[in-house]
Amino acid sequence: MARSGKLVIFVIVAVGLAAALFAAWHQYETTRQTHRFWGADHASLIARAPKVEALWLDPFPAKGSACPDPLEIPGGTACVLGRRDVSQAPGISNLRHGLTQDATFQWKVEPPDAVDSLTNWEFALRFDDNGREVVLVFDVFDQAKGQVAAADTSRAVMLDPSVAAEFAKFFTEHFGDTKLPE
Repeated sequence: MARSGKLVIFVIVAVGLAAALFAAWHQYETTRQTHRFWGADHASLIARAPKVEALWLDPFPAKGSACPDPLEIPGGTACVLGRRDVSQAPGISNLRHGLTQDATFQWKVEPPDAVDSLTNWEFALRFDDNGREVVLVFDVFDQAKGQVAAADTSRAVMLDPSVAAEFAKFFTEHFGDTKLPE
């Protein structure tokens, strides 16, 4: 009798351990490319930074005009036209999670625009954790060409069209009081 109790405990522990190992393997497999693309520090900030700010950008500020709020982006400097704290916004946790999942991106499709150009970086998300930050820039209003890049790199990745549409909706909801691209 005592022997069968030990066997039951052993089986329960073994099943629990197997489930934990499978969960760790599955998490690795579903985030491997994304973590390699963002890097461990950026991926951690995207997932866990306590402050998230949405930025509306003008990637083509008029030559010679003063920009009170510049942002360095791939290919040059954009002017920040508006800022919104979206740390507690509905849907932000889903968007953050998506940015760390491989299925969010089209890894086999090359971005249509050169990353070193200012073309269409209309919006950004700034993830901040006490001075450690990453800024992601987005081109999402043409969902067929939706892409994202870290502002401090020259690499972009294509978003899945349905994900690009969700980001476009998110930015429109937070900057709906402004003139956005059609």
